[in-house]
Amino acid sequence: MIPFLTKLTGLLRPVGKLIDAVHTSHEEKLQMQNEWAKIQGDIFRSGLEYETELIQAQASIIRAEAQGASWLQRNWRPLLMMTIISIIANNFLLLPYAAALGLPIVPLDLPDKMWTLMTVGVGGYIASRGAEKIIPNTRFAKE
Repeated sequence: MIPFLTKLTGLLRPVGKLIDAVHTSHEEKLQMQNEWAKIQGDIFRSGLEYETELIQAQASIIRAEAQGASWLQRNWRPLLMMTIISIIANNFLLLPYAAALGLPIVPLDLPDKMWTLMTVGVGGYIASRGAEKIIPNTRFAKE
């Protein structure tokens, strides 16, 4: 489930429990539960539409960069990801073997913010590529 909707579910759950705890007739309780279910559906629909628009916007940015006039505009993300991957490869692939052979290879510092950047960069790319394939097939895209 989308993180935003997961958080939303956690926020809305107590209202459902409150309705279950109300001391009223069975019919009135069912009516309140039905109304609450409709409200939740509307909230989730809005949340999904928001997430869809956000993913489409991210995908359009990546698409625009990939089609840009400048070589640097088209390639800055892949270059950044390759730089981070090179640091990881140095520290976790080359360094152990070099140490075993007695070769002096220095571990490169990879700050936490770069790990986060890589995670967001790769995750955003995967999400946007997935959205390009999934969103056109959803009922929201057909409405």
